[in-house]
Amino acid sequence: MRTFIFPLAFAGSFAGFAQIPNGGFESWYNSGSFMEPTSWWTPNMVTHSLYGVLAAEQGTPAPEGNTFMKVSSRFVGNIVENGRITCGNEFTGYPGVPFSQRPQSFNGMVQYHPQGNDAGQVHMALMKWDPVLMGSTVVANAVLQFPSAISSWQPFSVDFLYYSTEIPDTARITVVASNSTPVDGTSIWVDDLHVQGGVGISEYDVIAGLTLFPTPASEFIHLVASEPIASVAIRDLSGRLVHEELVMGERVSIDVTRLGTGFYAATFTTSDGRSGTRRFVRE
Repeated sequence: MRTFIFPLAFAGSFAGFAQIPNGGFESWYNSGSFMEPTSWWTPNMVTHSLYGVLAAEQGTPAPEGNTFMKVSSRFVGNIVENGRITCGNEFTGYPGVPFSQRPQSFNGMVQYHPQGNDAGQVHMALMKWDPVLMGSTVVANAVLQFPSAISSWQPFSVDFLYYSTEIPDTARITVVASNSTPVDGTSIWVDDLHVQGGVGISEYDVIAGLTLFPTPASEFIHLVASEPIASVAIRDLSGRLVHEELVMGERVSIDVTRLGTGFYAATFTTSDGRSGTRRFVRE
């Protein structure tokens, strides 16, 4: 998965790809006491109503258009509330918006102003309803972490990691200001969120005869391919690398006993750099 932070001079190349609802944060409505971004959920209802502070607010001037989104971790009572916004409605169960594309990358503009050792994140997950599991499964993830300050507007682009050939029906986009131990005053500024490019289903099977079993798995996953595999990398649903090892052969077994329960994606790579991804469940 490729991740890029481009010099600001390339910002103009992203124009015209705004498929995320209100991804430019130009549309806002008056909730009665504060302004809220259209099509996005924020914690302002709690933070402002109870403590008079805003965790998400308009910012100007914007790198694109008139306004951008400023998301901040703030003291609320005796704790620091992690600044976080989600595209969709957090109160409808699993939030998200209708989406039926297979884009190549998730893009936007960002500034990051951390306090202490905070780390921010932008994340876009593409989901598909599974009638057997009676829930949504992840088709692809694009995750970008910001572990240090970005003091001026910079474009970002992160490729989606695809776990299957499914066409998604829902997208969930989140912007998070802090890590698991938020610090008051940390803020992440975002604008011009959009997707770009397209990934065809044929690109999923670039390694001949690639098969992974069993799933669910409790101890080992096994790979069978029609050509030798050189390495394997396993990521969780957030895109975090949880296991990586060198292998060699057309039949490979990977010990997954150290992984927690949940969904994972295993990416297998040949010696000439071609790769294929299969997802599995660790029970």
